[in-house]
Amino acid sequence: FLWLSAVGVQQTYAQMGAPPPPKGKGERWHEKKDDIEALKVAFLTEKLNLSPEEAQVFWPVYNQYSTQLRELRKKRREDIRDSKENFDAMSEKDVEAAIDSDFMMRQKELDLQKEYNDKFKKVLPVKKLARLYVAEEQFKMVLLKKLQERRDSAH
Repeated sequence: FLWLSAVGVQQTYAQMGAPPPPKGKGERWHEKKDDIEALKVAFLTEKLNLSPEEAQVFWPVYNQYSTQLRELRKKRREDIRDSKENFDAMSEKDVEAAIDSDFMMRQKELDLQKEYNDKFKKVLPVKKLARLYVAEEQFKMVLLKKLQERRDSAH
């Protein structure tokens, strides 16, 4: 869900006491992605109320998880994009293979989430782990709301 634009989240930065993201029309995607990641770290840190000891062991595991999840999602998006671009030229068998591949990618994502759920339980109390999952969804909703507000104000 990092495909969302960080533009329009100024209020969220202010609410979290974080510095605003860089401005400028020429801002590149990786800078926006970095801004979103910084927002997410601040948001999760606030919501989880991690002790310094918990933060020290949690963030390396979470960062590893995020990297692996991002790579899986990137591959899935690329596969979907390729299928869309070549759809008319694909045979029935190719389309079926693309659908099966997408199911496999979604299963890999679920397997990764289950694997890291076990790892997170080793570094966080279960109640904080539950808060993590809720906070991740809340963060997505904040970004979606800001994106929608941005789109609404542009029209």
